[in-house]
Amino acid sequence: MGSNNYLKPDVPLTQIPAAFVYLGCWFLMAGIVYYFIGFETRGKSIEQIDKELADGLDLSTAQVRQA
Repeated sequence: MGSNNYLKPDVPLTQIPAAFVYLGCWFLMAGIVYYFIGFETRGKSIEQIDKELADGLDLSTAQVRQA
């Protein structure tokens, strides 16, 4: 997909939607990973977050996100 010529990339119009689908899939995968692995930091100080990360994230006291 695309061209090796950086000055004038000659991309057929039919390949542009495929590139957006490719980028959209990466965006979706990043969102899924963040949803399952990311942790809530709202209302916590930097020191508290740093302490939790240093001690290891205790998932027994973690709050479940409300959708």
